[in-house]
Amino acid sequence: MERLSGSERSELWDLYEAGESQRSISRRLGRSPSTVRTQLVSAGWRRPTPPVEWCSLRLSLSEREEISRGLARNESLRSIAYRLGRDGGLGRFGVGPYFARADSVNAASGHSIGVEWRNDFPA
Repeated sequence: MERLSGSERSELWDLYEAGESQRSISRRLGRSPSTVRTQLVSAGWRRPTPPVEWCSLRLSLSEREEISRGLARNESLRSIAYRLGRDGGLGRFGVGPYFARADSVNAASGHSIGVEWRNDFPA
């Protein structure tokens, strides 16, 4: 049995949202009612939304890890950005004046975790 094509899926959801019954949708598409029902049930009875395209500026997991390692080695943000092939504006990505090095924040506790969030926001 063939899968539903993209246009068939789109038509199925258009008809379903217009209030057509599963049986009438299956007749219009030339498919069995179980195929239509399977499609509806697998999507939770709601039209699937298209996947979200992430911004190209978004940092990947490996880049975030590299930033964390670089900060732990006391490297500057510019040198880390250069190594990653990015501009020096890593502050837009949550790395900047609101982060502090762990050794300055947690010196009393003896924990070495790399980077700590600072709570001294400008008013």
